[in-house]
Amino acid sequence: MGSIEKIVSSGIKAVVPVYLNMKGNATLIITDTQKDIYVYKNIKTVMNMIARHFMIDLKQTRKYYGNIIGSKNSVPIVFNINNIFIPGKVRNTISKNDGAFGYFNLIHIQTINKKNEKVEIVLRDDRVVDVIQSYKVMQRNIRNGSIIRDIHTSHISGLYSDRVKECLIEYNKPATKADILSIKNEISKINNLLKTLTDTK
Repeated sequence: MGSIEKIVSSGIKAVVPVYLNMKGNATLIITDTQKDIYVYKNIKTVMNMIARHFMIDLKQTRKYYGNIIGSKNSVPIVFNINNIFIPGKVRNTISKNDGAFGYFNLIHIQTINKKNEKVEIVLRDDRVVDVIQSYKVMQRNIRNGSIIRDIHTSHISGLYSDRVKECLIEYNKPATKADILSIKNEISKINNLLKTLTDTK
């Protein structure tokens, strides 16, 4: 496994729990620019590693967005606007802590198809991952992810607009005596630094 920074920069399409021969419980990370990456840790650990990279508290994130969509279970995980992960049950587990759910990046989901009692998640490179949940449940999960993305986008846009307005207001204000004194002090510091650098040559 490479560094988590490198994996994230490769563009994570999906994070899926798997069982490997001779290795046991592991996690498959499907990326946009690299080959499949297998991590010999359970999916909970891997998702927490990704969360730490984004400086996100998974528990609080699930709680916050769960309240928005009115659900405590199967809540999409939001790392940022380009990394909203939709949960989908991909296996029946052998032991309690193995993890049954995989997570699929919303922007990389091309479509979902019914397949008997299962559902196929088709990624944008035509990669197919089977999910053992109903079509209706997966539709709901993806819809919830889309709702959260729209809310997240509106929230960011609103904050950005407010900050721009504040900056423009501050920029158009006339300079006060305190502003001018502050500038003089900064210039004095720069001159002293330049003088020190010149004297040491």
